[in-house]
Amino acid sequence: MVRIASSQLRPADDLEARMAQIKAILAKAQAMSVDFICFPEGALTGYYADENVARESSLEVGEPLFEEWLHAIKEASPYVTVIVGFNERDGEAIFDSAAIIENGALLGVQRKHYLYHDYFTPGSSSNDGKETHSFRDGSPCRHRMNSAKRFSTGRLGVKNSF
Repeated sequence: MVRIASSQLRPADDLEARMAQIKAILAKAQAMSVDFICFPEGALTGYYADENVARESSLEVGEPLFEEWLHAIKEASPYVTVIVGFNERDGEAIFDSAAIIENGALLGVQRKHYLYHDYFTPGSSSNDGKETHSFRDGSPCRHRMNSAKRFSTGRLGVKNSF
């Protein structure tokens, strides 16, 4: 049986508190033998209405702080596949993105296509090397969780944990 979890949280205001918040949820997921967990938009960086704050909190894939997050996620839940939202910075552009992480390794980044805030740059429909898949609604988490809900009582034995 595949155990799937989703976590709805209001990201804490500062980095250390956010890291502790996410690590605690991941530890719980690990203890419950969850295979796959999905966090909301902005879980790593916070989700801000103000463009300047969003830019200040954004992460560039590969930068030391992003690598620190990968390490923290691996330490908290080495056997859980994680999808987690963050404000991604690439040059001057900011994307509303989701990182797909397994065993502390970044499998890919999905950039949201349909955006609420106009300061975000929309993801492209083609795979430009930064996105792992192009989902119709721009959210791999929503797509996968909705699929899981359809089969949660079905033959596949998928169970939503929390």
